[in-house]
Amino acid sequence: MKAFAGISLPASLAMVFAIGSASAQTDEKELKPSEKWVAAQVTAGKIADLSKQFPDEIGRKLSAHFLEDLLTAALPGVKLHRNGVQIIGAIIDEPIVLKNAQISCEVGLQNCQFRSSVAFVRANLAGTVSFDESTFKAKADFSTMKVGSDASFQKAIFEEAVNFDGANIGVNFVADEAEFKNKRAEISFSGMTVGNRASFEGTVFEGPTNFEAADIGSNFEADEAQFKNKTAAITFREMTVRRIARFTGAVFEGPLDFDGVDIGLALVANDAKFQNENPGSDFYSMKVGNTAYFTAAIFDGPVNFRAADIGSCFEASGAHFRSKKEVWFPVKWGGVGLFERATFAGPVSFADSSFLDLMIGDLKGSATPVPRLDLSRGSIKRQLRIQKISIQDFVAESLHVEGPADLTEITVEHSADLRYGDFSTLDLSRSIWPRDAQAFQMQGMNYKYVERAQSEPESHEALLKLVGQSAYSADVYGNLEAFFLRRGYRGDADRVFIEGKRRERKENLHGLPSLGSWLLDWLVGYGRCPWQAGIPCAFFVALGCFLFSPKRMEPQKLDDAPRVYNRFWYSLGLFLPFVDLQADRVWKPKPHQTFLRNYVRVHALLGWILIPIVLAALTGLIK
Repeated sequence: MKAFAGISLPASLAMVFAIGSASAQTDEKELKPSEKWVAAQVTAGKIADLSKQFPDEIGRKLSAHFLEDLLTAALPGVKLHRNGVQIIGAIIDEPIVLKNAQISCEVGLQNCQFRSSVAFVRANLAGTVSFDESTFKAKADFSTMKVGSDASFQKAIFEEAVNFDGANIGVNFVADEAEFKNKRAEISFSGMTVGNRASFEGTVFEGPTNFEAADIGSNFEADEAQFKNKTAAITFREMTVRRIARFTGAVFEGPLDFDGVDIGLALVANDAKFQNENPGSDFYSMKVGNTAYFTAAIFDGPVNFRAADIGSCFEASGAHFRSKKEVWFPVKWGGVGLFERATFAGPVSFADSSFLDLMIGDLKGSATPVPRLDLSRGSIKRQLRIQKISIQDFVAESLHVEGPADLTEITVEHSADLRYGDFSTLDLSRSIWPRDAQAFQMQGMNYKYVERAQSEPESHEALLKLVGQSAYSADVYGNLEAFFLRRGYRGDADRVFIEGKRRERKENLHGLPSLGSWLLDWLVGYGRCPWQAGIPCAFFVALGCFLFSPKRMEPQKLDDAPRVYNRFWYSLGLFLPFVDLQADRVWKPKPHQTFLRNYVRVHALLGWILIPIVLAALTGLIK
């Protein structure tokens, strides 16, 4: 202190300024040429393209400390321009640590190489940030990072783990054609929030991928994306997409978890390939506000759409479900289900589902039969169309269709269950149903109109044959009879009634009840053909005319000898009960006509049996 006691104040201040100047000169000398040039370009508001300015790799290297200070506006002598920091082709060897950093300018670090770890954890970037075509050779951690505008990683390459958990992107997140190459390290976007659009078109995901609980303000676009890890789950569980989620042409090689995903407008997965064979793809409880498109999609493994809620239309025309395990489709479905030209290698279930329209089939004749199609307890408000398809087992118990139901040109090979179905208009034209009665169930089925062929006579004949090959139930015949009566075809209705009674006799009656039923059928067609009894009546009257010839007859009294004998009136009077034509009281067989004298009693008895039956049938007592 004594040594400096004599130094004046001006001299002291001059020493301080000299020391500061020397320090500034020292910091400036510590900057590499590339860093000085970058600082100058940034200050001037220009793009610092190191790949052009410094062709060799060594010349393009920047220190992590320099880049951290530059981005946070802490670099001495550098005032950031309103254009922000725009650097192309930089190489950074050291770890970059910008945790909790406040970065107020726009950032562009394009086609750069980050050879050590990068950490933007909880960093706050006020403007746009771009890492397009950059390569991250070590772990990249952007968790809980906040970006005020767009974040872009187009064609970026990530060779190790990537973490965007909880990141908050103000406008758009774009990672089109990016490559996440590490097959073991997780690629996580869990809980990420994007204010507008998240785009991953053509992006390749080699490792386990996680979008769980991500919240996308507008569209999620992953057309032609490839999820290539075959063992780890591809997780979108509970993700929210406010408008459209696009996966057109995407490839999912691993198991897909879409459980609970909420999409505001539409899911588009046309031509997508779901290649995992076990456990497959899970869309359980997925919610789509309008339409889900899976046109020409391919599912190699099991698929589960149980409890999915589709607001308008489920479009899977031309899709291929290749797994032999059952495919479950939604319970709650407010609109149209389109599965035309879709193929199913395993059972498919629409049980308990509701539709506006449902279209299935329209396949070529060489298509493999669907093992089992289940529509039981389904509800269709407008139209059901199942056509040009082969089905081994068709289950439609308690199916309710308020509009037309077209089950045309289908082949059911093993069994069909249409019990308790409720149809308005039912078209069964050109379809083939099981011939084993126990395999074809139609009990309790109701319809207002049904047809089996284009022309009504052919249709009526075919319908009668159809109920004949189904399992017996009185209501099956009763419903068809009522339909013919409503249409004004009394003759066809009578035929159905008679065939139903014959089936009843065959299926349920034995012994004497069967004999009585057979007699009613033969004599009066169970009351529907009373004229049939006239045939045996006429026969026996004619037989009497032949047997009761004048040579074999004589008057009962000598006083009646002069009267003229008429064999017809005698036979008829003897046959008719309740009617006295008097001829049978005047004439009788001669004493030596033993057979004839006995047959007189049989002839009268047959009249007492047959005539009351005719009268009962005519008056409707026999039904």
